[in-house]
Amino acid sequence: MVHIKSRAAVAHAWPDARFHEAQGLGHQYILRYHSVVQTVIDFLGGRIKFQRPLHAGEQSNYLQLAPPS
Repeated sequence: MVHIKSRAAVAHAWPDARFHEAQGLGHQYILRYHSVVQTVIDFLGGRIKFQRPLHAGEQSNYLQLAPPS
């Protein structure tokens, strides 16, 4: 949670930051509140690229062990 007085400092320091004020939602309910979720989706829209689902028999690169150092 960011105190409302700190919003300008955060927005100034974080490129492309957006401020969405929400009151009375608490630390957990805010993650399920429709307008907050929609604001996040709108902000991230087009910025995140998901890998296509694997086909049967394909292996994910993320399941392989890291190479020895």
